[in-house]
Amino acid sequence: MRMWWKWVLATVVLLLVSGAYVIGGLSRQPKLPNQTNPFFAALPDVVTGGDLQIAGLAVQGAKGQDLSGKDFSQAPLANMYDLTSDTQTRWPGAARLPAGFDPGRALAWGKDPGLGLRALHGQGIDGRGIAVAVFDKPIRQSHQEFAGRIHYIEVFPGNPRNKTYHFHGAAVASILAGKTVGVAPAATLYYFAVPDNGQNIANYLAAMAKLLALNETLPPAERIRVVNISDGFDESMLGREDVAHWDGMIRKAEGQGIVVVTGSPTFPVRYELTGVMPEQDRNDPENYYGSGHALLVPAGTRTTAGNESDTAYTYWGRGGSSWAAPYLAGLAALGLEVNPAATPGQLYAALTETATTTNGRGLTLVNPTGFIQRVSR
Repeated sequence: MRMWWKWVLATVVLLLVSGAYVIGGLSRQPKLPNQTNPFFAALPDVVTGGDLQIAGLAVQGAKGQDLSGKDFSQAPLANMYDLTSDTQTRWPGAARLPAGFDPGRALAWGKDPGLGLRALHGQGIDGRGIAVAVFDKPIRQSHQEFAGRIHYIEVFPGNPRNKTYHFHGAAVASILAGKTVGVAPAATLYYFAVPDNGQNIANYLAAMAKLLALNETLPPAERIRVVNISDGFDESMLGREDVAHWDGMIRKAEGQGIVVVTGSPTFPVRYELTGVMPEQDRNDPENYYGSGHALLVPAGTRTTAGNESDTAYTYWGRGGSSWAAPYLAGLAALGLEVNPAATPGQLYAALTETATTTNGRGLTLVNPTGFIQRVSR
């Protein structure tokens, strides 16, 4: 059985390395060369599970790394699935990989949002007709997960940082509304790109002002109904005045019927991240791990869009709370599709009231099917 304290430690390291993971601090240029990750540069030629426990703590993991000269055959399968990798990662041949580990299969397996969502998509409940928005750092808008369905808006036109792609936004947007990855794969996506300049509160306030002004020009049926901001603040981080501005921005949007999902402690649904054990059925709640203290939302062992090319993908072995927020935002979009009159408060309540409790460990997981059934009534 996996040692769950590793996930707690990993989350702490992610926060420290990225300068608050939900905020992000590792930008990507439009042309992205492979970069040497010191965790992987220090790996011995024959890699063990202990080596990978350390290397797996790197935010970017094995993204873009050339590992073709290493021997992973003695490494535990679970440790291999803990690693973050992407379509640019160069792996050794099958003989030097653990039995059962297939990087390509992991990328494909991680695209499934799980918990019955693809069955709902097959019933036509896929977010079509609902406009959703993401506030995040600049991304490659031409990626095949978004092409033809994205309205890309630079909140500060002309800012030189608009040309710097960021892994964070690409992942968030694809989990929310990606064509093959997303919870709401047919939703219309508005992406409000803000520069990675450390002025997050001011950037989001400006983005929300643009969104509300845009909504006034759109027909009622086409207005943005869901906003995802995979970021969060409290007074210990920023101070009372800035937090008041943040909360006021959210209340104003919700007063206009807009669901705003954030990582802030004031978000009405208390949630934590979860993931599924390697190669197990993503639709079975019993396969998920986590604690029993909050609503668990799939965020680990996920595959998302990458910025390296229009067909690039990243498999995130661990994920973070930033990956859980767009899952909830996507569910809100599905809820509004089946019941356009649902209020933000009703949707928040339905997320918690329809949760599934697992038999094995008594965990509380989000329940997409039950949520849709409740909202549609």
